Amino acid sequence: MQCPGQIRQYVDGWRADLAWESGPEIRTWRLTGPAGQRRYLKTAPADAAVPLRGEAARMRWAARAGLPVPVVIAACGAGRAEWLLTEALPGRSAVDQDLRADPAALVPVLAAGLRRFHRAPAGSCPFPFQIEIAMARVRKRVAAGLIDADDMNPEHAALSLEAALAELERLQPE
Repeated sequence: MQCPGQIRQYVDGWRADLAWESGPEIRTWRLTGPAGQRRYLKTAPADAAVPLRGEAARMRWAARAGLPVPVVIAACGAGRAEWLLTEALPGRSAVDQDLRADPAALVPVLAAGLRRFHRAPAGSCPFPFQIEIAMARVRKRVAAGLIDADDMNPEHAALSLEAALAELERLQPE
């Protein structure tokens, strides 16, 4: 795998295995070091809905707020791509097939995580994302052709992007 120097310096000689894909161009790689250490490298287009450098900033804030998030080693852009390298967290991933196949085990784990997340000091969060901000962002991405209709929920698959946006506008709380 080719990666920029800001990332390569931390993972040169490490084995890379695809962990998951979050879209056609968004991939997360599980990296294994010579002594068995684990890291994760996420790659995405620079114009992705959630820029990886923004994701890194949010992880750093969440860590300061006491949430168990991966340590960010490096985040950078190179050409038309962004890269995010993190340390692995201990424990099992919620996307682990065995855990996903056992909702009775998975749901309490997810619920505990959400309770912990919602106890974080939201007042000190420097990342505003009220409905007005979210809708402005969606409008801009639709106008720029950055949303793929194939990524829409199957329930809305018959809608054009413009019709889906109109439905979002209609459903906004007042």
